Amino acid sequence: MQSIQNPIAKTFIKTVLLGSLLAAANGLAAEKPVLNDWFALGSGCKAKADLPGNVKMESLPQDPARPNVHRVKFSFSGFELAGDTAPKEVEQFARECAVRININPSKTQKIVDVRAQTAVVASKDLGASLDINSELKIGSSSLGAVRKTMASTAKVDLTEEKIELSSDGAKGNTLPTLGCGEGKIIGFDFSWIAKRERKKITNLSVGLSKEKSLIIEATIGDCKI
Repeated sequence: MQSIQNPIAKTFIKTVLLGSLLAAANGLAAEKPVLNDWFALGSGCKAKADLPGNVKMESLPQDPARPNVHRVKFSFSGFELAGDTAPKEVEQFARECAVRININPSKTQKIVDVRAQTAVVASKDLGASLDINSELKIGSSSLGAVRKTMASTAKVDLTEEKIELSSDGAKGNTLPTLGCGEGKIIGFDFSWIAKRERKKITNLSVGLSKEKSLIIEATIGDCKI
């Protein structure tokens, strides 16, 4: 599956912030939770662990039956693509959000699985098209991507489209080879692109459904000695 290109995320990841995340990922912040040190950036979002914005992160309770599974929930406000707010002379416009969070296993454990789930809603009239792209990453490796294209030849009223991505080997999205105690950065990219053939079209929108959230789940396993 072709990887989604997100220029905003790619540029930002090369900044000093990435350096601090990588330092934590290499075990310099072992006292922190397994999932920690996050940020979100794009034309539709801006926030980080120590900087308030329109994205919030909360750690979810662990399931006693799955003690090695760590989960966090990102909640978004104001992250949407809306044709009625874009100038009518603009034929193509987009909204993007790149979420990054550090995963930091102990020296005796390793990352064995990564998953993400979210859901979107969309609506558009004839004469407008939408591309809804989602991608899950670990480090520079893609763990899968979903692209939904809505052609301009049909009217769409999508109440909910669930998106689930994981490092499930059965789907061909396997983790890269990781060592004991090796930290990484988990990434999730949203990319929504709209194009209208007629300037008067305003019913053209994409947003996150219901809870307006993204859940990231990481499983840590014991290293075999």
